[in-house]
Amino acid sequence: MKHIIYIILSAALIVACSGNGSPFGYDKDDIVPVTPVTPVISVSVDELTFAAAGETKTITVTANVAWRLDNCPSWLTVSPESWSSTTTVKLTASANTTTSPLTGIVRFVTTDGSYLPAQLSVMQDAAETPAQPTLNVDESPLNFSASQDHKTITVEGTDEWTASVTHINGTGWCTIDNRSGKGKGSVTVNVSANDDTKERKARITINGINSGKTFNVEVIQEGKAVTPTLSVGNTVLDFSYAQDSNAIYIEGNDEWTADVSYADNRTGWCTVTPSGTAPGNAIVKVIANDDTTERVAYINLKGVKSQKSIPITVRQAGKLETPVEASISVNPSELEFDSNPTARKRVRVTSTGEWTLTCDQPWCVISNQSSTDFYVRPEQNTTISRRTAIITLTCGSKQCTVTVKQKAANIGRNEYEDEN
Repeated sequence: MKHIIYIILSAALIVACSGNGSPFGYDKDDIVPVTPVTPVISVSVDELTFAAAGETKTITVTANVAWRLDNCPSWLTVSPESWSSTTTVKLTASANTTTSPLTGIVRFVTTDGSYLPAQLSVMQDAAETPAQPTLNVDESPLNFSASQDHKTITVEGTDEWTASVTHINGTGWCTIDNRSGKGKGSVTVNVSANDDTKERKARITINGINSGKTFNVEVIQEGKAVTPTLSVGNTVLDFSYAQDSNAIYIEGNDEWTADVSYADNRTGWCTVTPSGTAPGNAIVKVIANDDTTERVAYINLKGVKSQKSIPITVRQAGKLETPVEASISVNPSELEFDSNPTARKRVRVTSTGEWTLTCDQPWCVISNQSSTDFYVRPEQNTTISRRTAIITLTCGSKQCTVTVKQKAANIGRNEYEDEN
């Protein structure tokens, strides 16, 4: 407004002083009209958008008069805030840490505030919502042989985590190299050699600190391999013509199978326990032989792991045509054992028919009884006295005995004197 008044007054003065009698010697036709200057102020853009992280952008303020910053949001700084004409202005947004966008108006006016202001809209993007922590672990079991070894568990995600070991069997044989981490990583699982024949287990637990997730990985280590063994003490079983059964004592640690074949076309009269695990017994059964001739069967005992085959011959006497006077004898008739015997002793039996036996002491163990022999092995004698058992064999009206003597656990002076 002041500029307008100034221009009008100047024009009036020139007109008043014009004419032929002008003291300045100007003719009115020589006067050039003065056009009033209109103040101008504008900005190069109508709006600006800033990244959430904060950034600086520039605009051009075009003006033919002096200007100043009239309005600006708190999250934005403007430089310069005032100028005398057209210039480049920097607008700098600080980081927006909120999850909402920011908006505002930047306004520029003439220094005296006498002209309609120029303005632009400003906006800043919202900060990204923080991602939820993630954690993922493959929970498939880790299987190890009995040897010392190591394997790796892979941890995926962004969460912080911890790892720990719990032993289900034994202690100290399973360890881990690292017990914590953040984001993608790994846990190395180490196992020492397993000298036991039994399998053992442990558990690795991985916990997410912020996600609250828990993962469990089972660790399984095989037991030490054992060489399979299989053996029998007696490979020939003799039966009388009558129906009977006997046990084959199988020693070792292998699983086994058994099947029967026959020497001739007389089949089906002999059966055997089809399978089992050593140590233990296989029971052989025969039906009565109504023929007067001996018959023979073959048992093939085979180890499942060792693949060892043990042939066992089964012989059954033919039926007697005429009665034979009963008789029975044994060899030896006396057995001597240490206090803690490790082996059985065999007693051979010669008889004219079927026979039975009894023992007067429960600690005297009898096994593998057949028609021609049996085995004896006493239980451990833990007393300080010698002990004696009598085995009585009966065939019809005839009897014979086997005396079993076992030494004391600790032989004292009195017993020594008894022996001498």
